Amino acid sequence: MDYLYGFASSISKDLLCGAVNQLRYPCCFNNFVEQLAKEEGNLIATRDSVQNRVAHAKKQTRKTSEVGDKWLKDANIEASNVNQLLKEARIEKSFCFGHCPNWFWRYRIGKKLANRKGDIEKRIKEGRNYIEFESVATLPSGTHGFLSERCLNFESRQPAYEQLMEALKDDEVTMIGLYGMGGCGKTTLAMEIRKKAEAEQLFDEVIFVPVSSTVEVRRIQEKIASSIQYTFPENEELERAQRLYMRLTQENKILVVLDDVWEKLDFGAIGIPSVEHHKGCKVLITTRSEEVCTLMDCQKKIQLPILTDEEAWTLFQKQAHIFEGTSDTLKHLGRKISDECKGLPVAIAAVASSLKGKAEVVWRVALNRFTGLKPLNIGRGLQNPYTCLQLSYDNLDTEEAKSLFLLWLGVVGDVHSYEEARNEVIEAKIKLLSSCLLLGVDDKSVQMHDLVRHVARRIAKDENKIIEMLRVLFLYNKGRRRRPLSAMSFKSLTNLRCILLRNWELGDISFLGDVKKLESLTLHNCLFLELPDVVVTQLKNLRLLDLSECDMKHSPFEVIGRHPQLEELYFVDHRSKWDFYNEHTAEFFQKFRVPQVLQRYHIHLGIMFAGFQEEFPNRHRTLFLSYLDPSNAAVKDLAKKAEVLCLANIEGSAKNILPDIFQIGGGMDPLIELLIRDSKIECLIDTSHHLSEVGAQFSNLHWLRIEHMKNLGALYHGSLPPIGHFEKLQNLHLSHCPKLTWLFTHAVAQNMVQLEKLEIASCLELKHLVTNYDDREEISTNDKRLLFPKLKRLHVRECDNLEYLIPITYAQGLVQLECLEIVCNNELKYLFGQCTNGDHLVEYLIFLSNLMVSMLLQDSRATCMMIKPKLVSVIIDNSSKVKDIFHLEGFPTNGQEVTSCLDTLKLFNLPELTYVWTISKHFVSPQVQHLRELHICNCPKLKAIFSVSISRVLPLLKILVVEHCEELEHIIEDEKENENVSNPQAPKVCFSQLKFLLVTHCNNLKHLFFISISHEFPELEYLILNQNSRLVQVFESEAGVREGRVEILLPKLKHVVLMQQPDLINFCQGIEFQIVINLLVHNCPKFSLTSTTTVEDMLQISNSGKHYTELYYQRCK
Repeated sequence: MDYLYGFASSISKDLLCGAVNQLRYPCCFNNFVEQLAKEEGNLIATRDSVQNRVAHAKKQTRKTSEVGDKWLKDANIEASNVNQLLKEARIEKSFCFGHCPNWFWRYRIGKKLANRKGDIEKRIKEGRNYIEFESVATLPSGTHGFLSERCLNFESRQPAYEQLMEALKDDEVTMIGLYGMGGCGKTTLAMEIRKKAEAEQLFDEVIFVPVSSTVEVRRIQEKIASSIQYTFPENEELERAQRLYMRLTQENKILVVLDDVWEKLDFGAIGIPSVEHHKGCKVLITTRSEEVCTLMDCQKKIQLPILTDEEAWTLFQKQAHIFEGTSDTLKHLGRKISDECKGLPVAIAAVASSLKGKAEVVWRVALNRFTGLKPLNIGRGLQNPYTCLQLSYDNLDTEEAKSLFLLWLGVVGDVHSYEEARNEVIEAKIKLLSSCLLLGVDDKSVQMHDLVRHVARRIAKDENKIIEMLRVLFLYNKGRRRRPLSAMSFKSLTNLRCILLRNWELGDISFLGDVKKLESLTLHNCLFLELPDVVVTQLKNLRLLDLSECDMKHSPFEVIGRHPQLEELYFVDHRSKWDFYNEHTAEFFQKFRVPQVLQRYHIHLGIMFAGFQEEFPNRHRTLFLSYLDPSNAAVKDLAKKAEVLCLANIEGSAKNILPDIFQIGGGMDPLIELLIRDSKIECLIDTSHHLSEVGAQFSNLHWLRIEHMKNLGALYHGSLPPIGHFEKLQNLHLSHCPKLTWLFTHAVAQNMVQLEKLEIASCLELKHLVTNYDDREEISTNDKRLLFPKLKRLHVRECDNLEYLIPITYAQGLVQLECLEIVCNNELKYLFGQCTNGDHLVEYLIFLSNLMVSMLLQDSRATCMMIKPKLVSVIIDNSSKVKDIFHLEGFPTNGQEVTSCLDTLKLFNLPELTYVWTISKHFVSPQVQHLRELHICNCPKLKAIFSVSISRVLPLLKILVVEHCEELEHIIEDEKENENVSNPQAPKVCFSQLKFLLVTHCNNLKHLFFISISHEFPELEYLILNQNSRLVQVFESEAGVREGRVEILLPKLKHVVLMQQPDLINFCQGIEFQIVINLLVHNCPKFSLTSTTTVEDMLQISNSGKHYTELYYQRCK
């Protein structure tokens, strides 16, 4: 029985424990939820740690184990399942209307919670085997900010800063170069850019790497790896480069800043991915050489300038601790020292920091060292500006560049050919500019920073190239008058290679014989007796001679002509002895001789053409002669080789340039610019007596100017086709040629495919530009040949007999014409005129707005030719027979629009002009949509300016000026009538951009505009009316708008001038001024308002209307 009792007791105990164990699921349900949620957090933390280790391994380009990857995958699934189970458990289920928990549901879910908790604990324990418990802490963002704390926000830095930030944000720019002279602040600015890029999170990683003048690939690799917490498993550079490339390509966007780059870097050898392999990798380099930026294929090159004087002083005060309480003496000394640093930040920081807290005497010593060209004492721990700048010199890669750098001390090397030496110096200058050892002033000048000059002196001294070895001497007397200069001091300077003396009295210059190594001699505006024979006998190495503006008793050309080695000659003498009217001119020219080996020359003899040489600064061979004797072989030889030739008063019986003066085919091919005036020449080229074809003449000529030629009849005369003549001519000017009746034959004009500008003035007998004379075929209306396809500007003035410019059939070739100016051509009837087509006379009319030519035949059938709209400006002045400008009446209206690029139209002194636009009532849309300025003056018969149709299509008109049009009745013709009958669907009359309106001396005008709801002037600011004797109202309104105010229709009107308007009653009946700021009223007895400003104040109100307001007030006075 005991056995059975014990067995029963054991069973009942087990049953009781089991029941209690099962009851804990529903009873302790909330505890299970909390415990599982806690373990879920532990699992997630473990998973994240493992995940970070995997990510770190990938960044270290290492492969993780498959077991670890499997655990991470299972952990992610486990975390997801737990999350779903917890969501289900937190949704409480109950019965009895929510008063009793659902124990069966709690039991089932509670058991799942308990089981899942056990599984998670096992998963966490296994995952901890894959966690790295120690790692290098990541530096917080912005810890490098202290590096750039000295950087101040200087205005001179702002453009470079903005360009850099713009380039960083431009996805198309991957290589950026920042260059400037040593010590100008490139590194500091690059650090600021790094800081800004990190703050704005422009990149996933920003890496800053100092490179230096010695490229160490391993060190650069280590620096990049350190910045991204990467450790190389290999030691070989090539393998490390591959590892680095793999690591960097893992980042979507990365910025690599390479500071202080001196040469082209091999990104492949370092491990920096190129744009072809990783578009998200952007590189910014800082360098002292623009050439390095070019070699590195920088798409954006940005130069960092030195500081301004005020910025330099601000930085100096900060570094030297100069405050308000600092003594005035120390401030004065500090400002002078700051100015001597010439805006170089490295010098300012070093000098100011060295002087900080020092006694006044130390500051004075520092200033004296600056002014005495002695090196400064720079304190320990500070960057020495001299060492910084000398590094730029040491890294120059050519001896020529180094020699030119030392040229400021008179240190140059030997030369052989002067032309070769010049090219080497130019190349060296470009290299020095690129290396920022020289600073560009303008297109012609460079300068050296004072501290750079100090470094040059130290280098020259170290290299034993001292002043006793002086080879270049430049003495410039800046006074207004010449001063005496003793020649005795030159005898000891036997190593001189180059002498430049300006504005001195020298007397006898035989001392030059002692300077036997001389290669370049420039005496500019100097006074001496004569050029001595020693120049020939002793100066065997002389290559360049410049005697410009010198006073000599005897001509130097006898001596110059005997020098066997002279390569360059510059001689300018504006005295009258070289002019035509001097009786001794022929005698002077008989002694004119020059060496045959001359390669460059600029010779200007006589007062004629003074100042013209400045127009041709880049030409190597120029000749300006106020008198030409064709019998002088030396002069003719110079003329044939010249690139620029200006001739006047050609002596003898020559009737042409070719062949009477120069043989056809005998030269003049180098000629680029030619000016001829005051000669008896009848034409430039005459081939009448040649039986076979001749080659192209003046084939390289770009610029031709002919003036005051009384006998000139044409440019070319001959029976042979002028093949290739003038084919490169771009600019042609003719004036005061009274016998010129036509300019070109068609064959000559057809050669001028490059002509861009044509100016003709005061050729009284000129009838047309292009003629059929000497051409075999007649001009037909079917002729499709193009003339002057590149012509942009055409100006014709004071040609009283001009009938038309060119035949109408050729007008279609003027596809590039932008500016057409026709002034004082009294007989001009057509711009593009008549031609014969069988027995029928064809008349031509032209629409200047876009050079659309409408040809009206006798049978009234109209045909049209379109020329591409390039014309921008049209000026017609003093053409007495012009009656209308835009003749559109009868133009076909089948939807074809007249388009235009016309910007400016000026019509002056046209006594017969009655219409600007002649147009039929049904003509809807002549588009002159680009017209911005219209100025009409002294057109006494003009009665209206615009029709309603035209006024509807002027969206860009900003300036309208009308002066001295006595019969003008309307600005817009028949406004009331047209408004009443116009199509209600048509666009309203709207001057939407009109800003400035001036009307003066129009004595038949009663009002300017008829205002209705269809008119607007939303931009009108300036309204000026003067001496319009019959003007009653500015705007005549209809009843519907009389109750409004002026700002409704004129919201921006601010400046109004009303002067000498005897009948003016009001501005507009029922409309009041509200916005007008400046109102000037003078001598308007019937006008009720008074002035609120003065004439002087009105002249200063705005730049936008200043030109016309000043013009107006001058005329009023």
